[in-house]
Amino acid sequence: MLRVTDHQEESAKPLDTVREQIAETLRRQRGAERAREASDALLKKLRAGAGIEAEAAAQSLKLSQPGLVARDAADVPPAILAEAFKLPKPVSGAVSYGEAELNGGDFAVMAIDQVKEGAGQSPPDPRQGPAAAERARADGVFRDYVDYLKRHTKISITPRT
Repeated sequence: MLRVTDHQEESAKPLDTVREQIAETLRRQRGAERAREASDALLKKLRAGAGIEAEAAAQSLKLSQPGLVARDAADVPPAILAEAFKLPKPVSGAVSYGEAELNGGDFAVMAIDQVKEGAGQSPPDPRQGPAAAERARADGVFRDYVDYLKRHTKISITPRT
């Protein structure tokens, strides 16, 4: 149970006390906007036929090529995985391009040139209705969450005796 013992009227804080916080918020917002603009421009160039390696080198961007990844890959950020698996399956010889917004306002541009069905897994049958697709999506989200917990928490497993 909580009890209110004091109440302060709503008031605006003095500018001097929040100036730096406002400046930092504006810097982050401008940085995120510039990142989105750069991402959109790069995506447009790639879709027009530019090579991803050449563009990454020309713009001093970090290029990561994880190869084939599963929906629950622990070494690829979940935002990238989510967007990558939404992209259309590339037709032979073509590439599907997309982008994902990452934490902190960063953006990732991705190129998908090959898709393989998972071993022992098949995509949900659309004839089974939306419930099957939703269950499959929820399973993937749960696996991502468990992987996140494994990476960011200390877990000790005591063997059963």
